Amino acid sequence: MNVDLQFTQSQYGLLASTAFTILFALSSLLAGSLADKYDRKLLTLGSCTIWSLATLFTSQASSYEEVLAARVVMGGACAFAVPAAYTLIADTVSKDKLAFSNSIYGSGVYLGGALASLSLLLDESVGW
Repeated sequence: MNVDLQFTQSQYGLLASTAFTILFALSSLLAGSLADKYDRKLLTLGSCTIWSLATLFTSQASSYEEVLAARVVMGGACAFAVPAAYTLIADTVSKDKLAFSNSIYGSGVYLGGALASLSLLLDESVGW
């Protein structure tokens, strides 16, 4: 996408880091508070739905500005999934397995990043 839409290095850097992270960090504060007060399953469903729509919008984007807007929305949506997920895990898993269960959930972020990095290697070798 960055090649097709001819992003500059600074534009790509903004998309890959700040565009997502700033709204994620700010929204996390609100999300944690809402997860304490409202139905966490609905918050998770809403978060997943908005994130999926933003992902779909990204695939159809025809400009840097459209991709940037989608990344910002993704960051806000993802923020609502995290506190709700940890509390749902706590409600579901026995106390003696809670830390391990949370570590499995938390490691998904890093595993996803590693797999994304591998996709770059596949792109170079296979030509995706």
